[in-house]
Amino acid sequence: MRAGNHASVEAVDEQRWQTQIEARPAAVPHLRREVLDTLSRECPGVDLAAAGLIVTELAANVVNHAYTETGPVEVEVLCEPDAATLTVRDWGHGFGKSPNHGLGIGLQIATALASQLHVRRSRPTEIHVRLVRAPYPGRPTHA
Repeated sequence: MRAGNHASVEAVDEQRWQTQIEARPAAVPHLRREVLDTLSRECPGVDLAAAGLIVTELAANVVNHAYTETGPVEVEVLCEPDAATLTVRDWGHGFGKSPNHGLGIGLQIATALASQLHVRRSRPTEIHVRLVRAPYPGRPTHA
């Protein structure tokens, strides 16, 4: 896990990038910036405004709800021909510890902006968000 507030995205393979940082409030903007830079460079056509809001909300959820003290938050970017999938992962308390069972405003915002959202409630907790890529010049289209 990276100490401090600075995330650095590393390639896992030709389609996947990953970063992990300590879940602290000051780290969320840096994490968002790194993920958006990666999406902009590697997955043209993704709605960066929507992606930025999603990363912010989901990372803030980890900061505010996952850990008693602090722990890691990991974001993975998978770039496919027609979409990008963002996975936000933590090893904290998991869902269901609040009256709304973990389905608060942050997940509602992410659900509204995503073309698909899936929550894995085991350890680690994972939220997978799929964002469709818009056509852009030079990108092959599927018939």
